[in-house]
Amino acid sequence: MSVSLQSALELVQKAVNLDNNGKAQEAISMYSIAIDHLRQVCNSNIDQSTKNLIDSKILEYQNRSNFLKSSAHLDFNNNNNISNSNSNITFSNNNNSSPPPFLNSSSGINNNLNTSGTNLVEEALKYANEAVSCESKNNFQNAIIYYRKCSELLEQASKNENDIETRLFLNQKKQEYQSRADTLEKQNPQLSNSTGNFNNNNNFSTTSLSTSTSTGFSKNNLPFPQAEEEYSIMSQIQLSNSTSELIDLAIDCVKEAIKEDDHLNYEKAIHYYDLSVNYFQTALTGGGENNPQIRQLITEKMINSKSRSQFLKNKIQYKQNLINNEYDSIPLSLRPGQKYKDPVRKKTVLERLSKTIKGPKNISDHWL
Repeated sequence: MSVSLQSALELVQKAVNLDNNGKAQEAISMYSIAIDHLRQVCNSNIDQSTKNLIDSKILEYQNRSNFLKSSAHLDFNNNNNISNSNSNITFSNNNNSSPPPFLNSSSGINNNLNTSGTNLVEEALKYANEAVSCESKNNFQNAIIYYRKCSELLEQASKNENDIETRLFLNQKKQEYQSRADTLEKQNPQLSNSTGNFNNNNNFSTTSLSTSTSTGFSKNNLPFPQAEEEYSIMSQIQLSNSTSELIDLAIDCVKEAIKEDDHLNYEKAIHYYDLSVNYFQTALTGGGENNPQIRQLITEKMINSKSRSQFLKNKIQYKQNLINNEYDSIPLSLRPGQKYKDPVRKKTVLERLSKTIKGPKNISDHWL
């Protein structure tokens, strides 16, 4: 089935809206999908003047996307600021709500995938994009099915992957899509009986997918959509004072670790990663936190810190210095002891825990 010009322009409008609202990373991936749709339109039976106009718009959107990538410190070479120019194409009003935000994968992930993993991730990408498309059209039943199928494929790909950096990325996306499916099902309980199992006979349309997915990966063509972060459920949860402080300190440690990681100061990074693991672990065991959602979020971040720490230890043949276990080695700003009684502060901590942390540039732009 061919892609219509109208549907391509609606995607462009969404990308422009995201861009205008300062959501650079989401706009990057939406531009990418819109460009693929416009290319499909160019390959259809249209007159030459329209084709030339679309080609010029494709170039404009590519330049804008590349500028956003370079501004966001992603691994792309183009660093030219291309401003939006006036267009002769009229964008129609789009009554659908914007789909969940998108993020490009890291530049190094694609090259590390093995052959079997590549095939699985290709399929997962198709389901992920289809899930986002369904959700944007309020077709929640199919969105849940596709999110779950994508999650299953990413889990299989992760099990077949030996590279720890790639595995971290795949696991993070798997957790994200599974969580989004669960959230949609909770918001639409009437669908719970009809989305339990994936039906292989279900019509799976790939008309909204990137044509590049059938030819393999490159750093420019793997726009894994990111499921939208929801705080409506979390807003009802009350953290204890001790848990709030431990989580806050743990996340601060992770960010310090990432900063050192980016500067290749691996020993310092390891120290902070391990310190974050200790704080996360203490929040689980001694913080008095029994809420399963909170415990899951803590566990996921703790595992990511632990995995990255172990990877760096193996990389540099790390020999632990005993001082790293001493209280005096912890910077004053990262030592526990404060009282987190302010409900606003505790809410901020909960949101920090719920949000994804941008990881080291040499791994992924979105992994913790």
